[in-house]
This record gives sequence, structure tokens and C-alpha cells, in this order.
Amino acid sequence: MIKFKSILLVVGLGLFSSALAQQNVQKEFHKELEVQANALIEIQNQFGDLKITSWDENKVVIDVLITVKGSNSKRIQEKLDEIEVYFDLNPDHVSARTEIEESWSTKLFNRSRLSFRIDYTVKLPRSSQVDLTNDYGSIVLNALDGAAKINCDFGKLLIGELNSENNELFFDYTNNSSFDFIRAAKIYADFSSFDVEEAGRIELEADYTSSEFNTLQELEFKNDFGKLIIARINSLRGRGDYLTLKVGTLFHSAELDNEFGLIRINEVMPATQSIKINSEYTGVQLGISPEWEFLHEIDLEFASLKSILNLNYKIQRTESTKKYYQGFHLNENTTNSLHITSEFGSVKLTSNP
Repeated sequence: MIKFKSILLVVGLGLFSSALAQQNVQKEFHKELEVQANALIEIQNQFGDLKITSWDENKVVIDVLITVKGSNSKRIQEKLDEIEVYFDLNPDHVSARTEIEESWSTKLFNRSRLSFRIDYTVKLPRSSQVDLTNDYGSIVLNALDGAAKINCDFGKLLIGELNSENNELFFDYTNNSSFDFIRAAKIYADFSSFDVEEAGRIELEADYTSSEFNTLQELEFKNDFGKLIIARINSLRGRGDYLTLKVGTLFHSAELDNEFGLIRINEVMPATQSIKINSEYTGVQLGISPEWEFLHEIDLEFASLKSILNLNYKIQRTESTKKYYQGFHLNENTTNSLHITSEFGSVKLTSNP
């Protein structure tokens, strides 16, 4: 492990004429290395941004800029000396790690008069793998074909394309993040908000989070206390508590379990094979294509059913607080199915042309 020192750049107005003048002191690091096409690039940072660009060269270029601002030159220098970047450079594994060792004198100094940030600018092979950690700052990445493991707390993710089948994303208190394309990923998010333009297969575990997907092939989720909004999806499966789930168009299947929330699917397409919903204290609203052939079984307790569809009932039973309906729509020999079990909630079936 090697610790690299650097040149200091000082910029300030009235630097020598007044001890109270604001000073801007910077420390820079520059490293570059020829690497293997699938090398692992590992970066750990805090209090700044990671700006990462993939390219077609088998080379890694890392530039780090540390900036400290304040009015006391001695305290500025102390803070600058406390911030170091450690590099480990190998053709198959490149790592850069920010470390901050805060002295007692810095802790006692009035921090409101001292600020700092550590910013990385990185170029790496498009086919490389990454393990990125950044707290209190953004991670910006244009595109990557290799596997990505990304951690971000109290910041923002601005990601272009993640083309690997093996991506892991961890973020807390990270709002207004966006992804253009994710082929496949496991996403773990708390107290955050994000949107994905297009994705293949996603596994989502989220709490107190607002998630939005435009076009999605497959989603499996566990989501409590938040919103999950999907414009278009083939297959959807998951459970939530206190979750608002809104789907624009469903093409294939849904298996949902929700308590204390809302399930709304605006358009169930004719090719849909199955919908299974188990809910408590949750409103269920389905907009069903008039061409969808399906068998239905609806079991309610302290709940109601409203339907404008021309359903055919083989069994229709009401017992005290319980209601049960079984039958079909259009074709009693179809293998498509709709199963709904609801307690303390309303079920509404509408027709979408």
C-alpha cells in the first residue's frame, strides 16, 4: 500500500493582507495504469463526487482533487494533511481509498468556518468490474458492461447503462437518483427515491422509498412504507406493507401480497396468464381488457366487490361478513386465472378497451 503526497495549490483574495480572507487550498493526485479488460476497479470515498467514464482503452486514469476552504491558514493546512488517498495499483485490481484522520485541534476549531470536499474523476475500461462506495456525494457513471457493486448514502446516483447480469446497488437517504438501463440487478434502498427508464430483471428490497420504473421485464420485490410505480411490466411478484403499488400495463402475470396500502393495475392485457392477490386493509383496482379470458375466484371478508365486467358465476355465496365468487370471463376452459383474497378492503374490476 502506497501513500502519495501531492502539490498544494492556494487561491485566495487578500491572502497575505488579512488572516480572515477566505482561502481555497487544493491537493491533487493523478494515477494511470494499463490494466486487464475485466479488471476490478474499487473506489471508496466520502464528502465529494465520483465521476466515472468508461472507454474502449484497457487503461485506468484516476484524478483526485481535494479542496479545503476557510479563513485560517493553519487549520486549513491541518485539515488538508488529515485527508489522504491510498492507492493499490495492479493490472487485475486497482483500488483508491480516501481516509480522513481528524485531529483534536481540528475538532475543536469552529467547523462552520472550514469546509472541504474530495472529488474523483475516473476513466476505466467499459468491460471492467467496479466496486464503488461514496457517502455524502454523487456517483456518476455513463455505461458499464462488467458487474457493478455500488454503495451510496446521503447522495445521488446518476447511472447510464448497467449491461451486466450481476449488479448490486445499495443506497440509503439517496434521492432523485436515475438509471437509463439495467439489464439485471439487486437493489437495496431505504429512505430514498429513484427512477429506472428500462430494465430486465430486478430484485428490490426497499423501505420508506419511492421507486419508479418505465419499462420492466420482471420484478420481485419486498417493499414497506413507500411507493412503487411501474408503467409497463411483464411479470410482477412481491409483498409490501403500507405500500402504494401502481401499475400501468401488465402483460403476463402478477402475484402480490399487500397490507395497509393500495394495488392498482390500470390495464391487464389479453395475453396475461395469471393474477393472484392476497390483501388486507388494501384497496384493489384492476382495469381488465374486455378480451381477457380468465377463470376467477374471489374470496372476501369485511370487503366488497364492484365489477362492470360481464362475469359468469358458477358459485356466488354470501355468509355474514364473507363473500365468495367463482366463475369465468368469456371462456370457462381457459387456463388464465384471477385469484383475489381480500380482508377489510374493496375490490373494483373495471374494463379497459
